[in-house]
Amino acid sequence: MSGRLADACRAQVVSFKHPSAEELDHDCLWRTHLALPERGRIGIFNRSYYAEVLILRVRPDILAARRLPDAARLEQLQEMRGLLARDA
Repeated sequence: MSGRLADACRAQVVSFKHPSAEELDHDCLWRTHLALPERGRIGIFNRSYYAEVLILRVRPDILAARRLPDAARLEQLQEMRGLLARDA
């Protein structure tokens, strides 16, 4: 949907590309919230946050290379749970 048709439908089309450094500093929904249309308009997202989820499932090596802080924290919690279970 583009051009006159989008204008007639009061639609706002947003195409998401590879996340910028600023976008990577936030959660995966941050950039979509910024792109929400004003009241009374229709928003059409071309490549939304679902693309990020899909890519990480197809290419888990990308996630492993990032070594996200949340993944490290999860590992710490699992280690602690193991220690508690062993010492109990």
